[in-house]
Amino acid sequence: MRAHSTSLLLLAAVLPLAAMAPAQADVVVDCAGGAVTVDQSNEIVTVTGICTAITISGSNSVVTIPDATALNVTGANLDISAGVISGAAILGGGNANVSATSAGSLDIPGANTTAGFAGSVGPVSLSGGNATLTAASADSVLVTGPNTTAVFAGDVRTATVRNGNVSIKAARLGATSITGANNTIVAKAGQKLVIRGGNNSARYRTLKSVKVIGVNTSVTVKRGKTKVVVRGTNNSIVVHDRI
Repeated sequence: MRAHSTSLLLLAAVLPLAAMAPAQADVVVDCAGGAVTVDQSNEIVTVTGICTAITISGSNSVVTIPDATALNVTGANLDISAGVISGAAILGGGNANVSATSAGSLDIPGANTTAGFAGSVGPVSLSGGNATLTAASADSVLVTGPNTTAVFAGDVRTATVRNGNVSIKAARLGATSITGANNTIVAKAGQKLVIRGGNNSARYRTLKSVKVIGVNTSVTVKRGKTKVVVRGTNNSIVVHDRI
C-alpha cells in the first residue's frame, strides 16, 4: 500500500508541472535584406529585417510582416498584418484577413478575402469573389468577381464592374462603368456613370453624366446638373437638374 500511495503522490506532483509547461514560442523569420518565404502552417510568425519580396505559402497561420517591396500570398486561412507594400500585393489562396498600411497595386484572386488598408492603394483588381476591401483611396478599381464590396474614404479615379452583386462606395468616383446585375454604387461626387444590365442602383450627391442601357435600374442624384441618357424599360432616373 505504501508503494502504491507513493506512486499516486508522484503522479499528482508531475501533472501540474506538465499543465504549466510554456506554449511553443513564436516563429521569427528574418529577411536579412532580401526576399523571404513564410512556409510555416499553424504557427504565429513574425517577419523581421529589411525585406524585398515576401511570399506567404503556409496556411492557418498568423503572420506579421514589416514594410516590403512586394507581397505574394498563396496560402489559405491566414491572418496577416503588414506595413507598406511599395509594389504589388497579390492576395491569393482565399479565406484570408489582411491589414496593411498601403500598396502600390493590389490583386485579390483569392475568394473570401477581407483586406483593409489605412492608406491608398494603386490599381486594384478584385477577381476572387466574396471579397471585402477598405482603403483610403485607389487609382483604379476593376471588379470581376461576384459578391464583392469595396469601400473607399477618398477618391477612386476609375471604377469598372463586370459581374453581379458588387457594391462600391467612395467619396468621389471618376469614370465608372457597370456591366452586370444587382450592383450598387454610392458616392458623394461622380464624373461619369455608364450602366449596362438590370436591377442596378446608384446614388450620388452630384454626378455630371449618367447613361443607362438596361432595365429595372435606379439612379438618384441629389444636387447639381446631370446629363442623362436612358435606353430600356422600368428605369428610374431621378436627378436634381436634368440637362
